Amino acid sequence: MLSKKSLSLLTLTVASAGLTTLSAGSIALTSATDIAAAGAATGVTEARVRNGRTGFEAALYSAGTKVVDRNFPGGSSSGGALITGDWRKFEVSYSVLTGELTLKVDANDDGSFGLVNTTSETLTYDFGTDGYSFQYIDLFYRGTAGKDAKIKDLVVDGTSQGPYDSNGANYTHAYFGRQGGGYFGDLLITGEFDFTGSQSDEVPSFGFVFRNKGVPTPTPDTGSTLVLLGSALATALLWRRQAR
Repeated sequence: MLSKKSLSLLTLTVASAGLTTLSAGSIALTSATDIAAAGAATGVTEARVRNGRTGFEAALYSAGTKVVDRNFPGGSSSGGALITGDWRKFEVSYSVLTGELTLKVDANDDGSFGLVNTTSETLTYDFGTDGYSFQYIDLFYRGTAGKDAKIKDLVVDGTSQGPYDSNGANYTHAYFGRQGGGYFGDLLITGEFDFTGSQSDEVPSFGFVFRNKGVPTPTPDTGSTLVLLGSALATALLWRRQAR
């Protein structure tokens, strides 16, 4: 599950004319303690881009289970559709209001995102529209000898990060938290990637896993509960009067 924000933050979201950006930029975690805490936190959702070969190249995951994917045209058994040696743009966005996570990939390398390039899914968590979010962003990127995932011009929540290169390593991670701590609000991640060869369906690849500490439970809506209790009491009193 995602984690619920404070009531004051919820009030700000509902009162605004449109969707308010509640985040304040990302910070790359550098201390061993912070990195260990982020790595141990529960992975909630994930947006992944991979080599694919004859399978999918872009996908969204919920708690480790793939919920939607997209197979871009042009893949083969020897190389995926995204292996061209060109930098391609990508975009990951998350809405606190709707709980929607969206992944966009410029699969045809035309410098824009079209409908055919979009993988979008409203995840089926029961967190509704009342301010659920996450604490950490885990960027992973995978490669092998001479076949790497590279990322440049990365902007996470308004803050430039990177660049990143797998340099032959199977798994490399970079962790981000929210400046000032706490939970991210509405989020936008943009950048460009390059796959420099084809090893397997999953190599090269990169993705973003959104993480939380523990599994928080939703807080009951006290106001709604009081209204229901008041309504029940009024009904009971009316029934007693009619019974007399």
